[in-house]
Amino acid sequence: MGTIAGTAAGQAQSLDGLYTELQGGASFHNDSNNEGILLDIEAQSKAGYAVGGTVGNKFENGLRFDFGIHYRSNELDNLEITADRGYFAPVFPAGTLTGVDTDALGVDLDGKVTALTFMGNAYYDIDTGSAFTPFFGGGVGLARLRQDASFTALGIEIDVVDDSDSVLAYQGSAGVAVDVTESIGLSLSYQYLGTAESELVDGAGDPFDSEYSSHNVMFGIRFTN
Repeated sequence: MGTIAGTAAGQAQSLDGLYTELQGGASFHNDSNNEGILLDIEAQSKAGYAVGGTVGNKFENGLRFDFGIHYRSNELDNLEITADRGYFAPVFPAGTLTGVDTDALGVDLDGKVTALTFMGNAYYDIDTGSAFTPFFGGGVGLARLRQDASFTALGIEIDVVDDSDSVLAYQGSAGVAVDVTESIGLSLSYQYLGTAESELVDGAGDPFDSEYSSHNVMFGIRFTN
């Protein structure tokens, strides 16, 4: 770190031009509401991972534009029925399963939620006169969302959902980059990803709407031509 600070004056704003950046980090998927015709379910996920890369261009005025492809994956942890409007009738009267979750039932839940995104982004890099450059920005694009969930009860595997949909996506980001050499930089950033609701089909063949959003902490290494 002392070497980086010592070369700050010589490398300030040196990484202008075309660049590629490889990124990886942690993804935290927000609890998502899944609203069907007769059944609503809240899905809770474990911390997952995010990987991807971008290609872009940085200008001397501080503006930076890039296009990125990222993949985020989170394993499902628990499903809770938030509304039952007769989905399991006549075995269970409508409303009797509201509040029941897979943890309470003692069943083994298996599945994950994934998002493959294609995003165009715009950023503003703040010139600090040093090797450290804070930045903020956002973007829009397309997300391919997928849910795959099943659970095992009494030795029987029950499919909850295995479907995907492509929807509009948006994100906001803020972080800091540091110039290591005249062509290599490192970055640490926070990214919020949100999407329009996806339209999926559950294991019984019934449609439902699902929401997606996640908080992501990303580390990157940037190579400037």
